[in-house]
Amino acid sequence: MIWLFIICAVLQLLLTTIILGAMSRVSAYPNCADNELPFLSIIIAARNEGDNLKKFLPFVLEQDYPDFEVIVVNNDSTDDSEVVLQKADHPLLRSFSYANDSDRKGKKAALSFGITQAKGDYFVFTDADCQPSDDQWLRRFGYAFYKKNDVVLGSGMFNHKSGMLNALYRLDSFRILSFYLTAAMLKKPYMGVGRSMGYTREVFQKVNGFSGHLGIASGDDDLFIQSLPKTVQVAAVPQALTLSDAPVSIWAWFLQKKRHLSTGSSYSFTSLVVLAVIELSAFIAALGLLVSPLLFNDEFFPYFIAIISLRLALYFLSIRRLESLTNYKSGLSRLFLWEIILSLMNPVFSVASQLSKPSEWISRT
Repeated sequence: MIWLFIICAVLQLLLTTIILGAMSRVSAYPNCADNELPFLSIIIAARNEGDNLKKFLPFVLEQDYPDFEVIVVNNDSTDDSEVVLQKADHPLLRSFSYANDSDRKGKKAALSFGITQAKGDYFVFTDADCQPSDDQWLRRFGYAFYKKNDVVLGSGMFNHKSGMLNALYRLDSFRILSFYLTAAMLKKPYMGVGRSMGYTREVFQKVNGFSGHLGIASGDDDLFIQSLPKTVQVAAVPQALTLSDAPVSIWAWFLQKKRHLSTGSSYSFTSLVVLAVIELSAFIAALGLLVSPLLFNDEFFPYFIAIISLRLALYFLSIRRLESLTNYKSGLSRLFLWEIILSLMNPVFSVASQLSKPSEWISRT
């Protein structure tokens, strides 16, 4: 049995080493003259987000960028979203009311409509409940597009609040972020997050938009990335950070995690196998720590503990590196040992995610 624990611990050590190496290679994009930056269209699809639009839309509109527009697609809202958008009355804001019918419904349809209304050919996406971490968020997309990238993967994290649940949720967000940024750095992108990502009109048209997975409610970010041809240039720009509030209960977290994982069955076979090995090896290695008192007299037990300890040390360094890149000051690196708890929880979420389908509107990913 201990050999199984050791093998899984070694796999986790190798994965963490790769992540740390990828994070070490991420660098800031150099500045360029304002007149060289492309016109950007920020697109937000919103449904019943009146309160969030009041709170966060001003931060999007106040970005320090020479030339951009903000398109908000108000999709069949029953709250005061329409009134909020009318009162905003900002020269950069263009809002549209979008009514569902049998042929066009859900977030993907609303985003597609927003794209058809965009004046530019470079799109940046975020959600109504997200706030850019600073007024340079949009510039980081602009620099990446200026460097001839077709797709730009930013990062989405969660506000720091007290409590164990909030800490676990933020740590899980880092874990997801580290996976997809590492894959992008290795030229094997498999996902991004709709809270902070961008791509060109040419790329959207090349893959016929969301048509390949339109019947799946979620996936406007990860399934879209997986539909891209290998020739597409994808940039990892974790500095393009947005922040939002994490769920306040374990049940809300469970539901959100289930929505996020509901697209898993539509991933490519290779992606599914790799992710399954990562999740399973993490679970078994964490389980080995729980039963370690029973293994104490085994001659290989010290090797298992040494591998686990080295892996956790590298994991700590990878968190510190990403915190530095994103300027995300939340003390997350002090919680790196809690990742063991996540390793035991995530397989439960993964299994539960396949038991039911999400609703047609997926607003928070």
